[in-house]
Amino acid sequence: MPARSTPTSTRHRGPAGVGKLLFFSRWLQVPLYLGLIVAQLVYVWRFLIETWNLVGRRSPVWGSPRAT
Repeated sequence: MPARSTPTSTRHRGPAGVGKLLFFSRWLQVPLYLGLIVAQLVYVWRFLIETWNLVGRRSPVWGSPRAT
C-alpha cells in the first residue's frame, strides 16, 4: 500500500495577513502585563513596610509596648 501524501499547496491556509496579525497582537499586551507587574511590586513593597511597622511596635505578647 503506497503512503498517502497530501500536497501542501492545495491546503487552504487563509489570508496571509491574519496569521501575522494574530502573531503581532500578542505584543500589544506587553504594556498591560508590565503595568500589572509594577502594580504587584508596589503592593508587595507596601505590605513589607506595613509588616515591618507592625513587628516593630512589639505587641504586649512579645514584650513591653513602646510609647507612641
